[in-house]
Amino acid sequence: MKRRFSYFIIFLCISLFADAQSSYRLISSERISVDDSYDAHRDASLRRYLAPYQALLDRDLHTVLANATASLQAGDPSGALNFWMVDALFRQMSEHCDEPIDMAVINNHAFRKALPEGPITMADMYECIPFENEVVVLKMKASDVMSLMKTIARRGTESFANASIEVKDGRLDKLTINGKAWDKDRVYTIVTIDYLAQ
Repeated sequence: MKRRFSYFIIFLCISLFADAQSSYRLISSERISVDDSYDAHRDASLRRYLAPYQALLDRDLHTVLANATASLQAGDPSGALNFWMVDALFRQMSEHCDEPIDMAVINNHAFRKALPEGPITMADMYECIPFENEVVVLKMKASDVMSLMKTIARRGTESFANASIEVKDGRLDKLTINGKAWDKDRVYTIVTIDYLAQ
């Protein structure tokens, strides 16, 4: 019975593929740029309908979250934006998590725009980090943490908080977490984003 069912599925797939090959053909195509040229033909009734929602969105997006004394630029691996973001992640999660956080790690390529000097709004943050990542807390064996930090030392593509490394000849020489030497018997609690946790 199982073999007959498998043959049936194979036959069905071949039939559908063969039918798809013969049933569809490209008639024509063209590339259409979607840009601000369409703004000249705005639908007034649609704008009226969306106005209350736009007002709410504008209110939220223009909320000032912080004030920066200088612009924050991303960089590999030592941009001010990188350090500010990973430190903020570590501080916030340390305050709001039920267990002590040992360190935080984020990827440097997550930033799409620098943050300006002066007021930083929610809109600025969405432009800076437009991805819908989630914050995750991981339990990691000491050996896995060491492997991660060796990769960071070699590539320099992630930023971290509450830890320090010494690199000699492009290799990790010393790792300190939370002011203490790396302990091979520990399980560390790491906060990061789901993109890196995968």
